Amino acid sequence: ILVPPPPQRGTYQYIVRVQPLGGKPEAKRAGPSPRRDHDRMGRAVEFTIHAEVEYPYIQISDLRADSVSCQPLSMVWAQCQVDAVNELFQGEVAHTEREFQAAIGIDQKKKLVKELTPFQFNFGTAAAGSQPTILNVALSNPGHLPAQFLFQFPKDLTLEKAPSWCDERIAAANEEAHFDWVEEHRIYEVEPREGTIPPGGFIFVRFTYHHINVGTHLLPVVFNVLQGRSALIYMKAHSTPPNVGRLSVRSQRIEMTPVAIGVEEGPMQVVEVTNNGVVQAPWRIEGSSIEELRANNYGFEILKVFPDSGVIEPNSSTYLHLWFTPVEAKEYHCPLQIEMLRDGRPVEELVFEVSMRGFDDRIEPIPQLITSFPSTLPVQTYAPVPNFGAALSVEHLDFGRASLRSLTSRVCVLVNYTPDWVLNFQWRARDLLRSSKELRIEPQEGQLGPGDHELILFTVQGMSGPFSIAGEVACYMHWTHVAEFRDEDQIAMHEESGVQEEILVEHKDHVHEPGYSKKDFVALEHVSVANRLTVSRFRNLMSTAAGQKFLNENLHRTALLSSHMAPRRVHAHPESGGVVTLTATGASGVSGAILSGEGPKPPSSFPLFVRIMAQVLPMDEEPEKNGSLVVEEALPRQAEIEEVELPPVPEEERAPVPEDIAGALLSALLEDALGAPEIPSLVDSMLEIAQTPCFTQFHPSPPPSPRTLAEPGAEQEETRAVEEEELSDEEPLGENPWHSPLSLDFDDDFSLPILQQPPKKTDGQSQRKTVFYSGAGTQPQIPEASVPSDGVNWDSFKCVGARVLQEYILSTIDEAVGGGVAFAAGRSTDRRIDSPGR
Repeated sequence: ILVPPPPQRGTYQYIVRVQPLGGKPEAKRAGPSPRRDHDRMGRAVEFTIHAEVEYPYIQISDLRADSVSCQPLSMVWAQCQVDAVNELFQGEVAHTEREFQAAIGIDQKKKLVKELTPFQFNFGTAAAGSQPTILNVALSNPGHLPAQFLFQFPKDLTLEKAPSWCDERIAAANEEAHFDWVEEHRIYEVEPREGTIPPGGFIFVRFTYHHINVGTHLLPVVFNVLQGRSALIYMKAHSTPPNVGRLSVRSQRIEMTPVAIGVEEGPMQVVEVTNNGVVQAPWRIEGSSIEELRANNYGFEILKVFPDSGVIEPNSSTYLHLWFTPVEAKEYHCPLQIEMLRDGRPVEELVFEVSMRGFDDRIEPIPQLITSFPSTLPVQTYAPVPNFGAALSVEHLDFGRASLRSLTSRVCVLVNYTPDWVLNFQWRARDLLRSSKELRIEPQEGQLGPGDHELILFTVQGMSGPFSIAGEVACYMHWTHVAEFRDEDQIAMHEESGVQEEILVEHKDHVHEPGYSKKDFVALEHVSVANRLTVSRFRNLMSTAAGQKFLNENLHRTALLSSHMAPRRVHAHPESGGVVTLTATGASGVSGAILSGEGPKPPSSFPLFVRIMAQVLPMDEEPEKNGSLVVEEALPRQAEIEEVELPPVPEEERAPVPEDIAGALLSALLEDALGAPEIPSLVDSMLEIAQTPCFTQFHPSPPPSPRTLAEPGAEQEETRAVEEEELSDEEPLGENPWHSPLSLDFDDDFSLPILQQPPKKTDGQSQRKTVFYSGAGTQPQIPEASVPSDGVNWDSFKCVGARVLQEYILSTIDEAVGGGVAFAAGRSTDRRIDSPGR
């Protein structure tokens, strides 16, 4: 069955009718008969064919950079126009793209390539001579057909060895000559250039840019999905001189979150400034535009920037803090100019525009936070990236909107998935907020073994004022091979042996640098000159037959590369199996030590970034402090509450219940509860399951209750002195593996109410005073005004309760990630917690 080719993707339905043409032979009759013809043709049969028409297409699911400059995922995603590329490949195949893939002649391909949709892959900026900038692009195939892709460079569209009489490069434009030079010197590399992705599969394509010389380098590459779409990608990168800095922002136009009019000061917002150079970049804000904005708005300070000067370290970034306070509901625009300084004078300028808007909150609701993050960013790594060894469970943390002095926490998991490398990590906020107390990261630094994980807790608290931020914090990493931990005991013994280090002296001709043994990569101990193969000793040994024999027998085992014999070149021969040889030539012209090959290559140390979005705004009314903790979701809505008229309560029934009646009632309830037949079995099962507690709180101590006691007499003081003497004679307890906030084992920054001797009565009235105990000492420090009149400190109770719940949630997540807790159908099936103190 032949059907016409479908014009585009979709579901097609074809109706096929089969009509038989043959029949039984009949005698010829005069004249035609329609009935006789119908009978001769027979009965027709119809059936339907449904077809799902597709063509191969791909999507960029992830993009990870590896470079010396600070390029998080959100920045590289926008620089490479990933959203636009994905949108193109999701669309219909254009007629020009079909003609380009079907074209055979070189001239026709060159003509059609200019009509393809162009995109740009910006590799960013780094200093010349830096390590290559690598973009690991994850190409996935979400369709039902295998996708075969192909990258075509400019040389692929021309003859490989064109004769001189038809060499077009002689008369080519400067742009094409630049493309030829970039391709000939292999400034850019793409691996692999072609491949096939099965349905539902993916592949990582590695784009590499080499910082060979100073300047901007461009190279067009055609990206084809065979029998699908084609696009023209311009790879672009810039290399700066190695002795200058380079400041940049993410966009030439920064849009800030709108602020309501009538506020004393708007919330703090941030703008990221990056230094892509390899030297420090001193800078300052040129404030003429800010003063002009102030003068045009009746002298009000519309925009405030802090800090107005500073120094950005090489290949790092910082955040400028901006306060926008509108006086009218309108648009504001202010160009900001940052001057990079050298010797106190400006040598380079960075200019960008800040766009702001004021609104009336009586008419408009509070708008959402405006960010520079694309909405399509992946929240986690799509797949393990080649040459990477760590990943985060989630890379986007939205803290929502909270009020001042409130605590909001989010958690993510840092994983080391390498088999033989130890990860040393350190988190840096990069001045995202004004104080380290407003954004706490716990743990701030640490170490992860192979295959291990760590829960990272992020806590945001508005203490210095409202803010509305969208920025990123970085996790810097350093890798250590597990083999380097094997000789730690030997290193410690060597340090304790008291071996004195050799005193270095300075020669006239050169600086005498210490040499190190290449045998032990862990110790790296200093090698004395007496045991070092110097040029003079090498000449002395080569002058005699015995010395030459000694060198022939021991050079490969005992020779040490001295500072006098600097290595000239590091190279590997293909025949040697990848062994790297370090050669040094002395005055005699004989090559020096040949050392063994390099160790295993560590994973990439490019930082991991977490996107932080948070709004802390002042609230008009604080929540009422009552005697109950209510979950907000459990509160019924006002529309769901039915008004019910209760009967009036007689006056005599409003009197308080007598104490004897209440005590008798509670005693009866307690006797009934404890007298149940299942109570003994429940207690026995609890004792069998639970471990024996060893809390120090079981020693005599005041009860944790803010009750007021009578003034103790002489007998009570004597009893307390005897108890303290008994406690001092007891043996100290061993290490306690338990940790329970419910048993008052709190940190120093939490406080709980305890009993204290009340003051003496004055003017015939008893004065109640409740103070609080801090875990660090025994002297109460909280004033009387912090305790409500009902005698219960609900703020402290809520704080401790939140901490207990938080630790339980973190412990459960940690066990779930580690495989100790199994979850099924949204509920935990194994509630075992191996480490109660975690």
